[in-house]
Amino acid sequence: MKLHIYADDTQVYVFVCPTSSSGVNLAVSKLEQCVNDVNIWMSANFLKLNADKTEVIMLGYRSQLAKIHLPNVNIAGVDIAVKSDPVKNLGVMFDPGLTMAAQVANITKSANFQLVNIGRARKMLTTDADKLAVHTLVTSRLDYCNSLLAGINNNLLRLQNIQRTAARLITRKRKHDPISDDLIHLHWLSVKQRIDFKIMVF
Repeated sequence: MKLHIYADDTQVYVFVCPTSSSGVNLAVSKLEQCVNDVNIWMSANFLKLNADKTEVIMLGYRSQLAKIHLPNVNIAGVDIAVKSDPVKNLGVMFDPGLTMAAQVANITKSANFQLVNIGRARKMLTTDADKLAVHTLVTSRLDYCNSLLAGINNNLLRLQNIQRTAARLITRKRKHDPISDDLIHLHWLSVKQRIDFKIMVF
């Protein structure tokens, strides 16, 4: 079994071969037994494994996922439906194909909401206050776990547009005014460059 643990959040992984139904059943049984053993240990130590908060998702290529029929997995006596919708993991949305489209959509929605709010208060803010608000409420969302977005260039344009909108808000530019020079003046790397920089830092 493979696993990741962060604070009280645990992810357990099992690998399956989509062309082997017996292999899938064996892997799922192994997963169910593992979680059941953990549940027994927790119960003996006055702890509770909350099966209602557990989510199960299958990751892979669409063609691979189509070969597997797995409606649910039994977790600590509770049948948990295998999700086809994105699931949230430590604040990041993962979809079954790992396209990260759901994560980009989530960032876009929350960042645009914050930009609208900052725009409403713009007349009352100084340029420095604008920069602080954008950095705190917008740029932080663009940068959060952005290394997971490496290689999805077709979706990065939406995030780049958010950064350009934020720069226009700070510099008081209109919607269609050129903004490239202002990004340089603000010392802002492009969204793709920010991702590359994060990976190089790691």
